[in-house]
Amino acid sequence: MERLDTCPKATIVVARGRCVGGSTAIFNAFDIRVVSDTFRIHDGDIYYGTVGSWGMSSLRLPIWIGRNKIMDYMFLNEDFTGQQAYELGLVSKVFPDAELDEAGMAIARKMSIAAPLAVRAFKECVRKAVYHELEEARRFETETAERIMATEDSKNGLAAVIRGEQAEFFGH
Repeated sequence: MERLDTCPKATIVVARGRCVGGSTAIFNAFDIRVVSDTFRIHDGDIYYGTVGSWGMSSLRLPIWIGRNKIMDYMFLNEDFTGQQAYELGLVSKVFPDAELDEAGMAIARKMSIAAPLAVRAFKECVRKAVYHELEEARRFETETAERIMATEDSKNGLAAVIRGEQAEFFGH
């Protein structure tokens, strides 16, 4: 995920279907995210007893989409449609499923003619502007995720997900 976010080239993902759990971090790391109107995205880490540890849902998304939108995304614990994800700022464009591949290729072709040196420099400038304290926050997130993963709640939550059941949490 980190390598994708820091890729010096413009990146695009074109997606349909359902994006769940850890794949949401990878999906969100792309510069441009184009989806079908049947697309669904769901990131429920906190309902599985875990805290994101890849620097996405608790670090980058609050910067990218804002505090209230990330709170809606995580705490509502819902499948968000392509249109809802667009409204949250998680998706760049939404197309009817039948038009998705063609639309995605058109955007990719457009992106491919941008000047590579300018793209790299632009992305570096954006990173400097928005991530001035990311490394410190990343260390805190990693420590927090490790602490939470060692709890009984986390173990119970992950086991429940594997069994397809609702987890019961006890605060330890």
